[in-house]
This record gives sequence, C-alpha cells and structure tokens, in this order.
Amino acid sequence: MSTRWLCAIGLVASLVGVASARANEQQLWRYPCDVMLPEACFRLPNGMSVTYEVPADSGIYAVQQAGKDVVTLYAGQAPDRSKFSGAPVLVLDSRAHRLEVFVTPDEGRLRMDLLISPKKKGGALVHAFGFIDRGNATAIAYALSGLRPCTRQARESTRCSTESSWGEELSTLIRSSGSLASQ
Repeated sequence: MSTRWLCAIGLVASLVGVASARANEQQLWRYPCDVMLPEACFRLPNGMSVTYEVPADSGIYAVQQAGKDVVTLYAGQAPDRSKFSGAPVLVLDSRAHRLEVFVTPDEGRLRMDLLISPKKKGGALVHAFGFIDRGNATAIAYALSGLRPCTRQARESTRCSTESSWGEELSTLIRSSGSLASQ
C-alpha cells in the first residue's frame, strides 16, 4: 500500500475519532465522575475547568470554559433558597436523593437553580446555579449532564453510580431553556 493511502486512512480514522469524541461529549451522563462533591459528583466536559473554594463550612465549585463562568455549585447545609421561585420545572428522584430544577426569567436570561437534597436528614445539599441564554445553554447542559447523586457508605467512603440517571433529562431541559431565553 502506498504512503498516500496510509496517510488518507490515518486522516479518516482521526476524523472519525474526533467526531465520536464530540458525540460522546454530549452524553456525559454515560461516563464516570471526575469531580466529587458531598452527596453528588459529575463528569467535567473537555475544555472546561473547575475551581474549588471553601468560604466557611461549605464548598463552592466554579465550572469555567475559556475563563468564563459556566455554572457554580454550592455544597453545604444552607443554600440560598430565596432565589427559588414558583414550582420546580423538573423533579427527579433516586433511591436516596431528590433533584429539583427551578427556572425563572431574569433580564432577558433565565436563572436556573438546581437543588439536590438527600432524603435522609443530615446530608449536604447541592445547589447549582447559573444564567441560561442562547449563547451558553449548550455549555451549561454539558457541565451538568453528568451530575448524579452519591451516597455516603461510611465516614470516609462514598458511592456514586457509574452513569447519571438524571443527565439526559437535565441536559434536554437546559438546552430547551436556552432556546426560550431572550424571546
């Protein structure tokens, strides 16, 4: 086989690999977590980073892409519930947790507040929040599509499912909210 054919085959194989990596990026709920929070975890999409800060007795995780905030996650006992208004637009349950998503208009954008609550008292709450508009709905959907609940097994052990049962529905909701923003 000539060198030209080998180069052509290599180019096609690499393009197929890039296309499949991009397709897989859209289904992060199928991949294991790489960012751990108390009571939850998620898969960080390619091209995004996360910073972690401890302001008091809670943790703040800021997910960024190209230096801009995509979504912020709070893990602790006292999320700012004053931002939640109306009934949740999505409620999903797992064996040990409940996910509620609130979406409210805010100056041409939509504010999204997502709350993961353990069904047993005493666990940490996870509050994810951000502003959805047409330009960033896909990035927020990627960032949160791998989000899933975790359960403490012992003092130093946490168990998380290998796939997110919430990811696909959550991603669809965020993407569709982006198309509603600024209308």
